[in-house]
Amino acid sequence: MNGMTFPFLFTWICSNTLSMFVSQATLNAKYLTIKRYIIYLLVVILGATINAFFPQTTYIFIFINTITMGILTKRIIMCTTLALIGYIISVVYNYVALTIFEYFTGFNQMTIISNIKLQWLFYLFFFPTLYLLLKLISFIIDKLPKPHKSEYKPLGFALMSFLIICSFILIFNITYEYIKGFPKDIMSANLKLFLLFLLMISIVLFIIIVFVYKDARTNIALKEMEHLEKYTSELEEMYSTLRGFKHDYNNVLCSLKYYIDNKQYDELDTYYKKDIMPLINSLQENNFSIEQLSNIRFTPLKSILYFKMLEATQNQIKTTLEVKWPIDEINIKAIDLTRILGIFIDNAIDANTSIQDISKRYLNISCISSGQKKVIIINNPSVEETINLSSIQKIGVSSKGINRGYGLPNIYSILKKYDNVLMQTTYIEGCFTQTLEILD
Repeated sequence: MNGMTFPFLFTWICSNTLSMFVSQATLNAKYLTIKRYIIYLLVVILGATINAFFPQTTYIFIFINTITMGILTKRIIMCTTLALIGYIISVVYNYVALTIFEYFTGFNQMTIISNIKLQWLFYLFFFPTLYLLLKLISFIIDKLPKPHKSEYKPLGFALMSFLIICSFILIFNITYEYIKGFPKDIMSANLKLFLLFLLMISIVLFIIIVFVYKDARTNIALKEMEHLEKYTSELEEMYSTLRGFKHDYNNVLCSLKYYIDNKQYDELDTYYKKDIMPLINSLQENNFSIEQLSNIRFTPLKSILYFKMLEATQNQIKTTLEVKWPIDEINIKAIDLTRILGIFIDNAIDANTSIQDISKRYLNISCISSGQKKVIIINNPSVEETINLSSIQKIGVSSKGINRGYGLPNIYSILKKYDNVLMQTTYIEGCFTQTLEILD
């Protein structure tokens, strides 16, 4: 390496930097902020420069970059695994791209490697197409079902271990190829070997995806069944209370008639306040918005609203629900919708319980079906005079204090999966409003 001219040295550093940065950062783009991008890029440039002068540090170079990605994103297993997948894909695609470039230009791979201009011409083709390939893979990964936390670690460790072994073999073969002067037979053998590795990784990922997908569907079905069972149980209890009230209706009328016939108006007033009013209040508390709920025919939405409104009522929060038009279906996964609304209403309940004056507590929920969209609006009061709406979107930041703002960032993470779902947060004169708009 010491005998390498500056143009070749500069090209080596640039190609290694771009190869590592594009391959590992593209698959982890959703977890990187601008600050993290810059830090990671600086680490890669430093490593690529050292590696250019000391080729024996290749293993260390890749290891440090991969671990740095995991540390920066604070998702060691997942992002490290994605970084390794990106690196292996870039290595395999490099051989494929060289073969394609050789076919269309007529220059053999040894000529390309030994000519600066041809190298840069190749990189102008290689890096943009590599980026597009990785973006496509990233899009596919985002659409795949995510394993539950209990399964995530063992699956992640198993896959990451396999990828580390593959990476070491790849680096060893590339180093051997470099020492031998890039002979065509070895390069061809490496391409076949790397394609085999890629096929094996694809098979392993497919098997994991199949099991995770089946488990995810099972868990979603079980959660929906639990919600339905709880909803049905509460509904039966509510109607049982209503039947009990109706059963006592005649007795109540008879009692009223007795006081009226005997002109015992003071006793009637006492009887009404002591015995009848508690019954009316109990019925109202347990029968809130039942007519409105009947307009919701999408069971996951109906169940989450019922349970959360019941919880709000138990916290002495005046709760209203408005559903003027029937809602049969919503174009979002049931589990994601219940998670979003659960966070919205939990935050609203939390904000209300911070208000000492019970008369000022309220929770208003509106579900609107308009044209080709469904709109859900939730508003509640807040004790805060002002709220920084941009800051509460960050993890760990909340109007309720430090390390209590994990709800809204989770929602933004869910919403990244949907192009048809929009969310708007407003705070006007003490009223905090969350609006969720879902296009059909």
